[in-house]
Amino acid sequence: MMAVMAGFLGMEEGVYAIFLGLLIGAFWGLCRMWRDKSLRVRLKYLFVYGTVLLQGAEYVAYDRLSGERGTHRIPLAACLAAGGYLYLFASGAVKLGGIL
Repeated sequence: MMAVMAGFLGMEEGVYAIFLGLLIGAFWGLCRMWRDKSLRVRLKYLFVYGTVLLQGAEYVAYDRLSGERGTHRIPLAACLAAGGYLYLFASGAVKLGGIL
């Protein structure tokens, strides 16, 4: 999806649209973790995972993604699409503002 966005918009504009999509996904994920009250637990789990990797112990999967409901997953394609639409809308508004 990222390659299609960069191919359609051009490299520079595609990178901006992808960045906006990733920001939307990060914000969505933080809001979900805040609502579920799992932000502190997730950050602690990530810190322990990073510590184990830096110590050179063994590689362990960060998350097995075997959750029953899958509530901890964010749809990346939807976030990228929203970022692309937001970028196109904002760049169109700037171009129209420059003409007027």
